[in-house]
Amino acid sequence: MPVVFTNHILRSKVNYQFNRELSLRLILDYNAALPNASLVALERSKRFGVDLLLTYLLHPGTALYVGYTDAYENLLLNSTAPPYLTRRDWPGTAVGRQFFVKLGYMFRI
Repeated sequence: MPVVFTNHILRSKVNYQFNRELSLRLILDYNAALPNASLVALERSKRFGVDLLLTYLLHPGTALYVGYTDAYENLLLNSTAPPYLTRRDWPGTAVGRQFFVKLGYMFRI
């Protein structure tokens, strides 16, 4: 039976606890869909992402979160001729970047 497409998925997660209150989490994520062009009309897509989260937990219910997310895909912006967005071999184009800070506080009555 012929293979229609191959899907590579790799995800690594690392947690480090500095002390009782402070922790760091790193997630590396890779996803690739590699189609058989003779059987299906899909684009060859590759995506790589990095997620970083720093947590300061003062006590349960009260925490400060600082995070960063960065995503890359195998896209190339070609401004000279249509189609202006084409695929290339490796995921080197930044497609999403986010930095956030969240404070959660539990009121005790």
